[in-house]
Amino acid sequence: MIRIPRSSLRPVLAAVIVLAFVAGCARAGELVTERRSVETEGAESVSADLSMSTGNMVVGGGAENLMDATFTYNVPEWEPEVDYGGFGAEKELSVEQPDVTGPVLGGVRNDWEILLNDEVPLDLSAFNSSGDEEFDLGSLSLASFSVEASSGDIEADLGGEKPLLEEVEVDSSSGDVGMEMRGEYSSPVGLSVDLSSGDLELDLGGRWEEDLDGEVNLSSGTATVTLPREAGVYVEAETSSGDVNADGFRLEDGAYVNDAYEESEVTLTLSVESSSGDVNLQLAG
Repeated sequence: MIRIPRSSLRPVLAAVIVLAFVAGCARAGELVTERRSVETEGAESVSADLSMSTGNMVVGGGAENLMDATFTYNVPEWEPEVDYGGFGAEKELSVEQPDVTGPVLGGVRNDWEILLNDEVPLDLSAFNSSGDEEFDLGSLSLASFSVEASSGDIEADLGGEKPLLEEVEVDSSSGDVGMEMRGEYSSPVGLSVDLSSGDLELDLGGRWEEDLDGEVNLSSGTATVTLPREAGVYVEAETSSGDVNADGFRLEDGAYVNDAYEESEVTLTLSVESSSGDVNLQLAG
């Protein structure tokens, strides 16, 4: 039997390992731009779930169909999977980036631009594991909005007339969050914002015909919250390491309130806590 020296086997084994590693990887290739549309098909309400693992997501209104989307990517395995169905007038829309086992080689690009129909009442949820998310939702008939990010910035505009909006949730592990609610809100709204690491700019300076009940928690970062003058405001604010700045508010029974508090029929009630960072409360101009 012929024995091969161990010193000769090492390069061969290393080459086999490298080939196996490369074979299990996806590769960046030619840039593809794909346009996809989904018709409403009689939908009277839609739950839309958008989920990607790597890339940038831009979502807005103004679609002629239920959804008009443009996907730009250069990893073939990342071609988005679009599914739409449901019983009767209640439909479900799903847009998902397929999972890829192992790393991806080369310079990658993955951009989604998704336009949604303005007229159909919509429960919208979005997730991005790594990348930025931008939402221009002023024209949509939102009933609820939920967004989650593991790593990346979130920008969301929830202005416009929002008679149906009742729930807003933001969950971010790492990245800055900017959210604007300068529209008209005529349903009671529940608000939840959770940030592990990043700064928050939250503008609630819109017109409120019903109450808002909200909770904001930051582990590390500065929270700047803009609040209306005309509606009553009641904010319990606390930071373990930092300052609470509340110009234009008075401290009453441990909470920061504005001049309209107990004078207005509407009250925005907030709890704002930061483990490390300032809490800035300010009134809308």
